[in-house]
Amino acid sequence: MSGQCAVLRRIQSDLSLICKLAVIALSLFLVGAPVQAAVYVTSGIMYTEWDDTAGSSELAVPVRVRKTGSNYSISAGSYWIEADEYSGAGDLVVAASLYDIFYAPSVNVGMNLQGSIKFPTASDDIGTGEFDQQVGFSLYHLRDNITWYGSGDYRFNGDNNDFEYPDTLLLSFGFIARPKENISLGIFYDIEQDQSVSSSVDTQLFLFVGAKLTKLITLRPFTSISLSSSDTSEFSAGVFIDVQMSSQ
Repeated sequence: MSGQCAVLRRIQSDLSLICKLAVIALSLFLVGAPVQAAVYVTSGIMYTEWDDTAGSSELAVPVRVRKTGSNYSISAGSYWIEADEYSGAGDLVVAASLYDIFYAPSVNVGMNLQGSIKFPTASDDIGTGEFDQQVGFSLYHLRDNITWYGSGDYRFNGDNNDFEYPDTLLLSFGFIARPKENISLGIFYDIEQDQSVSSSVDTQLFLFVGAKLTKLITLRPFTSISLSSSDTSEFSAGVFIDVQMSSQ
């Protein structure tokens, strides 16, 4: 049994390395892609509260830069966290996506690929101090003014000497409706399942409204409500601001 576990861990480690190298290679390729692209800067503020015995909470200010072309995007972002027991900068996350690697125009169904790497740049007491890699895909179906989405991702969580972080399966289902040209509404049901022996499952409902204030600025208030029956349910709320810095 121990031999089989060692083999599985080796396979897991090899897959994690392959995913890391693939995301880095794709990101470097897309950074220099000659295709015309738009550049966006996103920031805002997010408040998160945990319903536990300590009544803990934190305030985060994320910052992300995204380059988007006709069939791809690449982004890099981090955040600043303030809490009662800690504060500082979070990890750096670099992500890349390829859009419409498959598209069936007769039924308006498409498929995207995405991947990301978390670099352990966080301050002390924030983050795991290890690299994480995540890969996945998403399917969408466009009907009238509503786009339906379904996605699946697998995150290879890095382990440190003090604690073993199990890998995570992430699923998401939802839609984005556009009742007006400058207004959007999104509702998503998210599932997060760690791949440990006990295999705990967390679920949450994510809602947002997008309002295009000007041609270059979009405001997106949002909230996230934990639906899991655990002792540490979570509630988040905040607002993001997207600013288009250059046009395609």
